[in-house]
Amino acid sequence: MVDLLAENPAATAEAIEGRLREPLPGGLGHYRFPEQRSKFIAASLAQLCSEPPPEDPLELNVYLRGLHGVGPQTAAHIVRNLSGSTEVAIVSAVLVRALNRAGISRLGWNAQRHYTRHKEAFLQYAAHGDVQSGALDLCI
Repeated sequence: MVDLLAENPAATAEAIEGRLREPLPGGLGHYRFPEQRSKFIAASLAQLCSEPPPEDPLELNVYLRGLHGVGPQTAAHIVRNLSGSTEVAIVSAVLVRALNRAGISRLGWNAQRHYTRHKEAFLQYAAHGDVQSGALDLCI
């Protein structure tokens, strides 16, 4: 897949779908939902080419969440991996359970619907303890 996009950053959804339908290396199977994924990837590539992403980590997070098929958790992973920013939190199911058990977030908060609440609670908790959010997340 990477070689296709390196050769042609404006690859069509059809070309991407064809590549996604090929077996994964090492006998790992196939990508799920190649038709839907290919449309998301093609649309995201078009946006990335027409509107380059910002360098500021928080702005990048918002930008990435605007790409079709990229949710808050994926955007946070990308921002943290590219920038090392401590201003984003990757709210996983494990983190939500830990926040609930510690009484930091409310049991009624749904992980999907209340992603921002969980993120803010976690970042405030990390700041209160003077701990980088990434380091605290890693410990949890």
